Amino acid sequence: AAMVIPVAVLHALDHLSISWRVAGKSKMLLQSALMKRFLDYEDASRFHLKNGDFVTAVTSDTDDLVCGGFLSMTRLAAQLGKLVMILVYQLLSPEVFGNPLNK
Repeated sequence: AAMVIPVAVLHALDHLSISWRVAGKSKMLLQSALMKRFLDYEDASRFHLKNGDFVTAVTSDTDDLVCGGFLSMTRLAAQLGKLVMILVYQLLSPEVFGNPLNK
């Protein structure tokens, strides 16, 4: 039971993570913030900005930022969580299984 429960919880979280849509929501938030910022510009400032630059920022740059930056940080956090769980296992296993800690 001690081995089955964590695996079942991880499986359920992996299955649920598909429906969380973190990347899509983050991209939508960034795009709407860029659009609001652009619309807050004065006409003179907006005139100096090339339309192509703005479209590129809204479409591909937000994609790069979310996939390359934000999602990389979530992967890093997941790997750090695994390292912490390995450390916890190493520290608690002598108590649980009654074996002395090897040095």
